[in-house]
Amino acid sequence: MVGELSHAPELLRQENKSGAFEDLARSAVYSAFQSPVNGAVQLVDKVAGTNIAPSVQVIRPPCEAEFGSTNWHAQQVGSAAGMIPWIFTLHKGSSCLLNRAIVGIETKLGSQTLVKSVVQTEGAVAARAGERFFTCKTAVEVGASAMSGLAYGALLTPTLENEDFLSSRARNAFSSAATFMTLSTSSRALESFGVKNKVLAGAASGLPAGIVSAESHSILSGKGSASGKEVLQSMYGFTIIGGGFGFAQSRIGSRVQTDHSAKGTEIIETSIGTEQPISGLDWRTQPMPELRSTKTALDYHQIPIDITGKLNKQRVVNVKEYGIASSSAYAQPNAPYYRSFATALEAIFIREAVAEKLAQANKKLRPYGAELLALDGYRPIDLQHELWDHFIKKGREALTNPTEKDLEKFAGQFCSDPRGFDPNDFRTWPVHNTGGAIDVTLRSLRTGQELFMGSIFDDADAVSSSRHFEKPEVPSQSALEAQRNRRLLFHAMREVGFANYHHEWWHFDYGTQMWVMNGGHCGPALFGRTTLTPGTVTAAKGN
Repeated sequence: MVGELSHAPELLRQENKSGAFEDLARSAVYSAFQSPVNGAVQLVDKVAGTNIAPSVQVIRPPCEAEFGSTNWHAQQVGSAAGMIPWIFTLHKGSSCLLNRAIVGIETKLGSQTLVKSVVQTEGAVAARAGERFFTCKTAVEVGASAMSGLAYGALLTPTLENEDFLSSRARNAFSSAATFMTLSTSSRALESFGVKNKVLAGAASGLPAGIVSAESHSILSGKGSASGKEVLQSMYGFTIIGGGFGFAQSRIGSRVQTDHSAKGTEIIETSIGTEQPISGLDWRTQPMPELRSTKTALDYHQIPIDITGKLNKQRVVNVKEYGIASSSAYAQPNAPYYRSFATALEAIFIREAVAEKLAQANKKLRPYGAELLALDGYRPIDLQHELWDHFIKKGREALTNPTEKDLEKFAGQFCSDPRGFDPNDFRTWPVHNTGGAIDVTLRSLRTGQELFMGSIFDDADAVSSSRHFEKPEVPSQSALEAQRNRRLLFHAMREVGFANYHHEWWHFDYGTQMWVMNGGHCGPALFGRTTLTPGTVTAAKGN
């Protein structure tokens, strides 16, 4: 299947007089553009009864090079490289479709039965087999690979002139699906056995995938087992495809992350608050991306949760254990409440994975002379009720003759509705009750003074929107300072895997339903509701 050049055999029989670099470039462009265009146009011609295929022949493939020659290697590399963008794009699309299908089914069922049964079944398999790669995530990964292979073979792989159209497309679809499934399954298995480098795991997975591709295509074509030359060529090509796919995954990833990194920068010791990274991109000058969602804290509840997953079994920890500064906002009489809440916790608690990511974000903030200051994390349900009532009250003050629906909509911008809370129903759990939501701001490493963010914490106003200061023209120095600091916080947190809630510059999620809603993950949430043990709280008070 790697031999995209085989779709133009009349050219391959001519003598090859091209240079290796020319063959590499021509093979890559043909594989990335002309071959899939040919496949798609052939399908259109077949369905619509047209004959536009000849008019779209823009790029000719290079002539077939002698097996094992420099030009042959160049052609294999180019052909494989041209396929990678298609494979990666189709795989990402298939993954999202599968995950959204799971969410849709869960929504209709109104329960967690499906996700729980899948995870429990695969957990039993993993226990019996002693392997870690039999997980729900792997099932989606392999399924997405099969779907992307099916689409590539059926829609984008051209049919040769002497072949029956339908049988050729069916053969290509089956072969591609089997090949991509093998590539994905092998890669996941290698990663579970400790091969952390995605490029290496992908390249190694190309070996069995190449065998499956060559054998399935040959057998389905009625030729019997593939020749040694065909197998070797296919393995070669899929090693490149697997490595390239692994590289794309490691760079672009399944989570939404920014490309801006402050890694490897140093601090210039200047006046307070003016530290500058010597090298790398300055996050304070990088605008936040445009909003992709306008959903609020009222809209995430139907997203399912992987209740039996490994991460959901994690304990909650005091952020101070991970070197994160904290100041419990609700345990002190600060604005906008001007009173402390009796139900508030004096320490900030979150899941271990969240604490680890906060520590990673702190490392990235250090070159800027800043660090995180945690304001709230795990939140008792009684405190959630008090905060909901507060924002309902603010809605009555801000709106003219509001209805109950208007008040709920207003409060839902800033707080999850706890009124229907049921410990046994995931659709009623506030994200702060899971240990996966965290409210943070920035403070100076040198002085400990909070940086100016443009609004106070929990300000029930549009000024709290993360992108409030992302305007074409900044009107004042104060607004510019708020803009720079909000960008720094946003990019540092996003870089390590958090998703920001656009109504609140301070609110970030990892593993929660809101994390999924705001684009941090395509699939079930990782954290359900949790509780604090008396021992955990007592230990925190003793710190």
